[in-house]
Amino acid sequence: MKRYTLATIKLRLAAGSNNQMDTPKNTGDHLRRNKTRLDCRLRGNDRNEQIAKASFSTGLLLSALLMLAASATAKDLTLTEAIARAQINSQRLRSAEAQVQSANQALSSARAERFPTLSVSALASYVSEVPFFQLTLPVGQSISREMGSHETYQSDLRLSVPLFTGGRIPSLVSQASAATDLSSASLAQVQASVALATRQGVINLYRADQSMRSAQSALGRAEILAKDVRSLYDAGAADSVDLLEIQLALTKAGVTVDMAEIARHTSAIVLGRLIQEEYPESLVIAEQFPTPMVDDSLLVLPPDSKYELLQASASIAYADAQRRFASSDWFPTVALFGGYSYGKPNLDRFNDRWNDYFTTGATLSWSLNLGGKTASQVRRATYARNAYEHAADEIRVTLNQEARMAREQVVLAGRKYSASLASFSIAAERFRLAKLQFSEGTLSTNRLTDIQESLALADTDKAVSLADYHLALSYYYFVIGSDKLEKGF
Repeated sequence: MKRYTLATIKLRLAAGSNNQMDTPKNTGDHLRRNKTRLDCRLRGNDRNEQIAKASFSTGLLLSALLMLAASATAKDLTLTEAIARAQINSQRLRSAEAQVQSANQALSSARAERFPTLSVSALASYVSEVPFFQLTLPVGQSISREMGSHETYQSDLRLSVPLFTGGRIPSLVSQASAATDLSSASLAQVQASVALATRQGVINLYRADQSMRSAQSALGRAEILAKDVRSLYDAGAADSVDLLEIQLALTKAGVTVDMAEIARHTSAIVLGRLIQEEYPESLVIAEQFPTPMVDDSLLVLPPDSKYELLQASASIAYADAQRRFASSDWFPTVALFGGYSYGKPNLDRFNDRWNDYFTTGATLSWSLNLGGKTASQVRRATYARNAYEHAADEIRVTLNQEARMAREQVVLAGRKYSASLASFSIAAERFRLAKLQFSEGTLSTNRLTDIQESLALADTDKAVSLADYHLALSYYYFVIGSDKLEKGF
């Protein structure tokens, strides 16, 4: 498509300034010279104009080749594929999954405390001196003997089983289980956030594509009108003001196309970052968006399985487990144990020989803080649980309100789309009638360009309102925790 630069506008403004207004003589001569140049350009008799036309044709050919190359490397992308790629490449999602795995291992570790513990130890040592005793006999002789051995070898095998812990182990398991539920809910929240961001990225790219298409269509219509105005100018039915007005309209349309291309490029970069696409400019949304179908009476509230509510429930469960663990300090700990020992000298400290023995028994451990530490910890956990309960109630109320507001936005977006369709139909018919009136000479160029711009805005608004509807619907799915968020349209 053609581009009209500021230099071209200035040239044509100077050339088109020859009207029937009274001007000084030197100005009139200047306008007549510009009029002659403009006539030469329109007839194509000037050699420089021929060169310019050849250059323009070459530019069109190069643009066509570039467009063909771009279309050959275009990558079709559906919403389902985009969400899958985003979830695969999301570092936030990988981090959340690692947190879940860590919590699962912590839960397994807490459960393992219920099982017996086997401990093995071995010792080998040497001492330079050992105690000894000396016995003097009446006959003048003495007997001396060392009490122990310079070398000691000892190995022990011990098995202990917790018999009663006052609720410590079950409360630790409950804490680990609640932490697992909390990390799982956080993982679900990250998955939904990634899916929402990807849907928004796909929809925004689609909206940018449609806006660029509308802008290009508006530029094409402006170019057609420019040709018509030039024909009328050649026939004497239009003046330089008409040329100026249509050139301004072309400039506005060209700028709109440039802005649409930049917006499209930006949207492609955002989506490419989400799905880790090396060449995001080549992405093309390969599916049509369905038209809005909204039932005003339908309203789905977030279920109890919504991740925010699951996180709140896990926090309450964790506080309950902390309270039980704090209460367990009021009770003793009882454990059974059994062991086997083998070594030298082992039990017999006087005979340097290998021997073994078995041991079995029970241990009781009970410690009470006299400063009220246990009672304070129990009260702290109780207050924490109450705080989590209040937070859960607030979350439930907030989610219900957000769901209702999101639903209203979906309904409103659907109605806006219906209104945009009607506006576009009216604007298209209005433009068709305006072109007929312009060809009959009953409508000014300025009025025709205004109507053409209104049609362009209506066309863009139609595409934007469809994208806005799906953006509102996606957020509604996110608020209510619908599985449709990770599916296609």
